[in-house]
Amino acid sequence: MIDFISESLDILSILDIIFIIFILLNLIISFNAGFVSSLFSFLKWVLAFFSVKLLLPELKPFMEDYVESDFVLNLVLGTLIFILSIFIIIIISRSLNKVLKWSGLGSVDKLFGLFFGAFKGYTYFIILFTISNAIHPVDKWHKSLNSGVFYENIEYGKEFLINNFSNRQEYFDDGKDKIEEISK
Repeated sequence: MIDFISESLDILSILDIIFIIFILLNLIISFNAGFVSSLFSFLKWVLAFFSVKLLLPELKPFMEDYVESDFVLNLVLGTLIFILSIFIIIIISRSLNKVLKWSGLGSVDKLFGLFFGAFKGYTYFIILFTISNAIHPVDKWHKSLNSGVFYENIEYGKEFLINNFSNRQEYFDDGKDKIEEISK
């Protein structure tokens, strides 16, 4: 057994060990929480963001008579929509969890939570890896951090993320213009 562990540590890089720990941690957390809770926990931020994108333009005309500054109106109304969305999603998640436990599907929920935990852990790790790579490119990292058994899978996830969720430079340029306009 000790020989197996020793040989495994020789094959695995530091990046592999961090990756495995990250996946295992998310597996355990998602298994304990169950699939429904893990899914809603994972998606609540995305759903809240999209609710702001959808509801802010619809609700803004009703509030423009009460607030003079467009910036303050967007900030306050967007924050309220975001917080209310997260609150509603949490209530829905807890209700579904109680229904699943009451119906006797709690063990199935935990099993699917285990699988979802692996997906969630991989996704979070890839996001962190991609951000780290943007700050300090991988080719400048120490060899123990840019090689290993899982490096190709991690690199594939990074490329998938970059290719499918582009950085949309026009958002950055538009944001800079708005900040300059406000600061004048």
